[in-house]
Amino acid sequence: MRNTIIKLLREFYDKGRSFDWDDNILNMDTKIHMEKKVDGKWEDYDVSTEEFRHERHNIDDKNMRLKPNAFEDFTTDIFIQHTEEAINNNDLGPSFDKFKKALVDGSDFSIITARGVTKQTLIGGIKKLIDLSFTEDEKNQMRKNLGKRRLSLDKYIGRLILAAVSSQEFKNEYKSESGAESPETAKPLAFEKYVEKFVKSVLRKKRSDREGIKIGFSDDDKANLIKMEQFIISKLLDKYPMVTFVLIDTSNPNNVTKKFINKKDKEELQLETRIRKILNKLI
Repeated sequence: MRNTIIKLLREFYDKGRSFDWDDNILNMDTKIHMEKKVDGKWEDYDVSTEEFRHERHNIDDKNMRLKPNAFEDFTTDIFIQHTEEAINNNDLGPSFDKFKKALVDGSDFSIITARGVTKQTLIGGIKKLIDLSFTEDEKNQMRKNLGKRRLSLDKYIGRLILAAVSSQEFKNEYKSESGAESPETAKPLAFEKYVEKFVKSVLRKKRSDREGIKIGFSDDDKANLIKMEQFIISKLLDKYPMVTFVLIDTSNPNNVTKKFINKKDKEELQLETRIRKILNKLI
């Protein structure tokens, strides 16, 4: 009986999670300013972040192009205003509930967004979300959970990895040149830092009642997910063999999917590939 209980306890995982913001946590009224050719003439063409997810692959400077101020809404404090509007209009993204739970629990999560705002602006957005969307019971529960670790809200949020990958702040810290037009090349840099931080925190606890570690990455852009999967397989699995990574595809809010990636699966895939090569030679 005792062994059965221990086994059941070990089926629990230490879980970390990384969130994209736009169209994942909240559906914001932020526009990307573009131009497209209509009858041979350039015309203004403003798109939402959701529309840009698709249209960015059509930018060729011949029929569609970014305006010089394309991402001005991405780099200003209008982020906090749009956060407030999204909550008031109940424009909640598919990961909103998971994000809210992470805050109430006082979990160690990260935000990795294509925006170009500062960390302080992201903190302002999080506080606005707490103020407008949490019930008093949820606020009290969050304070209680943080109190167990002697953390104030400011100290807790300040310790989180909050990365806006097209900001100058991010570029300076991570030595990155990527912008909002190609966030998939920069997001893995922040994710790697979060994974390192989370794994170190878990290993310091030396808990024996856990099966292992799971770390999720949720995003609504398939290009980001594809690049992240490649990065995990090529760089993170060997470094963190104890971690099962979970890619959470929220591109279809009505059908959120998960893909699990771990060291064992990588080794089995490599073995399968080798066997296929041998069989192909024999045939």
